[in-house]
Amino acid sequence: MGTNDPIGIFDSGVGGLTVLHQLLQLLPEENFVYFGDTARVPYGSKSRQTITHFSFQDVNFLLSQEVKMVVVACNSASSNSLSELKAKYEVPIFGVIEPTIASLSEEISKIGIIGTSATIESGSYQKMIKQKLGNKALLYEKACPLFVQLAEEGLSDSHIADTVIEHYLSKMKANSPQTLILGCTHYPLFINSLQRYFGDSVSLVNPALEVAREVHKYIHENGLENKNGRGDIRFYLSDVPRNFGSVSVNFLQREIEDITKIDIERY
Repeated sequence: MGTNDPIGIFDSGVGGLTVLHQLLQLLPEENFVYFGDTARVPYGSKSRQTITHFSFQDVNFLLSQEVKMVVVACNSASSNSLSELKAKYEVPIFGVIEPTIASLSEEISKIGIIGTSATIESGSYQKMIKQKLGNKALLYEKACPLFVQLAEEGLSDSHIADTVIEHYLSKMKANSPQTLILGCTHYPLFINSLQRYFGDSVSLVNPALEVAREVHKYIHENGLENKNGRGDIRFYLSDVPRNFGSVSVNFLQREIEDITKIDIERY
């Protein structure tokens, strides 16, 4: 593993581009390899066993690209498969949940968590929050599956989004959470809509930002910085959706044109 080797990132689709966006802000000199498993998206509705199987294949592909570390830019994979991934591979692996929990204040007593069905049903956030805060924090969890489609259609800050947010989260709002964890990498696109709905008294926690901060810290503490100046990005997908160019703008704030399609089943 060389310091100039790329950082590998995988997600079930395009949501992980929000993680890549944050990493590019903090580590613009690094090289990146991004893999989106768009042929098998979403992971959030799959079983734990299937998510773990897919995650092994995703990491195997990234390792074939000689990455120096792997970022699991998917809450469903992080909540269902991270311990298995860390046990199997020697390369440093970062999920999005641990850094998010580490960022929570010890003073918080009411926490809302939104995510895919797989993330919420895994109980990973709940378990780790209790390890950090004990039983003093009240947790309110809700799966919000329609958020993924709205984000990919560019409707995350729209009247439609406002209606869906009200449908999913009216009961949670009534419980007055102090903090809301955006437990899916699609959900940072809803920051404006969610802040408007809950009000400024509720702090929104973006796992994409928290894992980027964790990777930044690890790289500098371990002397793994790319020494060759500004890096590059290689994009790989298991399928190339017709609207991927416009969707990538929503998530990465730039259009991705150079994409390589791969057969992930080979890995």
